[in-house]
Amino acid sequence: MFADTGAGAHNSLYAVDAETGQARWEFSVDRGTATSDPAVGDGVVYLGTRPDGVLHAVDARTGKPRWEFSVGGGDISRPAVANGIVCVISSSDDGDFDLYMVDAETGRKRHEVPLPDIGYGASSPRLSEGKAYVGNGNTGSSARPYVVDTATGKKRSNLPKVNGSPTALADGVLYFGGRRLRAVDAMTGKQKWELFAEDGTSTYGNPEVAEGTLYVSRGGGAENGLCAMDPATGKRLWTFHTGHGNFSPLSLSRGLVRFTNTSGASLSMRYELHVLEAGTGKQRWKYSSGVRLANPLAVGGVV
Repeated sequence: MFADTGAGAHNSLYAVDAETGQARWEFSVDRGTATSDPAVGDGVVYLGTRPDGVLHAVDARTGKPRWEFSVGGGDISRPAVANGIVCVISSSDDGDFDLYMVDAETGRKRHEVPLPDIGYGASSPRLSEGKAYVGNGNTGSSARPYVVDTATGKKRSNLPKVNGSPTALADGVLYFGGRRLRAVDAMTGKQKWELFAEDGTSTYGNPEVAEGTLYVSRGGGAENGLCAMDPATGKRLWTFHTGHGNFSPLSLSRGLVRFTNTSGASLSMRYELHVLEAGTGKQRWKYSSGVRLANPLAVGGVV
């Protein structure tokens, strides 16, 4: 399992044995603080830091650095990795957003794509079939997601006006969170289905699809928790109630769903790691800490 501490005195990326809990290695961030959860691809862990605005590539087996890529300062989204490309979105203090496409092997920049009017709340990119999909955090009339060709860096958008939380992409369908949960055909932009929050106040966040199931968090209203749904119809399969929101992105492997969330007031904030059975939503175990817990990743017996 790979996780970062995110803030505080120890800004590090840790690898922990998934079976024993023993530390495998620690990668320390010297000049900044982790701004995103790590991503893993082809034996490399990728992590963004701020305020230096650096994307780090770390060997997943040894914890040794492979390369660094700087966007010139600011925040960096959670990386997306596919087909030899690492994609991140950078944001600066003046509100500018850019999509960077970096060679996964060398760390060299392939493309830099400005993302005007994308707004705060823009999602981390999703990659599929040579395209990068980026959600839009704006609520105005121009709030359309971007679709960017990873080979040329050219952008387009034939998708409907959808704003909100990060998107999921699976089997040619994009899933958008927010006040409404939407499923949209990634090629045509045609909406397949949408679902409104029953209480009218909560939001759907962090949608993820794995092994034929759509997982999405609910927060901000009367019902807080994690829902499992049929991705074809939006029908709910099960719900795990937490009583409080602020969910991390999910990690799914070996039939288990892992996510972190927060509870309590600001002065007594607690961070919780939940591990559920993917098929039933039954809780296997929970870990609570007073130190921020980033979203864990489980790969090859290492957490």
